[in-house]
Amino acid sequence: MDAAPLFYAAPYAKHTSSTGILLTLLHCRMNLSFKTGDILIREGALEKDLYILNSGTLAIFKNGKYVTEIAKPGSIIGELSGILRKPRTATVIALSEVSVTRVEGDANVIVKKNPELAATLVFNLAERLENTTARFARSEQHTEAVPVFSRR
Repeated sequence: MDAAPLFYAAPYAKHTSSTGILLTLLHCRMNLSFKTGDILIREGALEKDLYILNSGTLAIFKNGKYVTEIAKPGSIIGELSGILRKPRTATVIALSEVSVTRVEGDANVIVKKNPELAATLVFNLAERLENTTARFARSEQHTEAVPVFSRR
């Protein structure tokens, strides 16, 4: 089966404006499947590839502590280590049967070759920051009132 129609229909494709980006990603991609409990990314690993979630649910763990789940098709996973030029910052485990597309190379190299892809990464990171901020605000350990300081 040709993966191109599925790729172009995916949610992350709407955040890109260049057919060249899509073709580049298709050229250096590999579809992978994971079973429940499989580890996609291990915190501290030196890998640089990105993953695009096609289906399923992933759990993110930092220092062994649960952080969040990712289940939105088109979500990019593994970009932080490439952007920050550091080892993997979290462990990613499949919570269900998962299908991803692995994109070879680190985020910085991919974005340098295809600057329009930066919009997809920025959107992805902004959405995660918004979700993390909302979760943090709702957490029990941060429910006490915090004084509001104003400038004078």
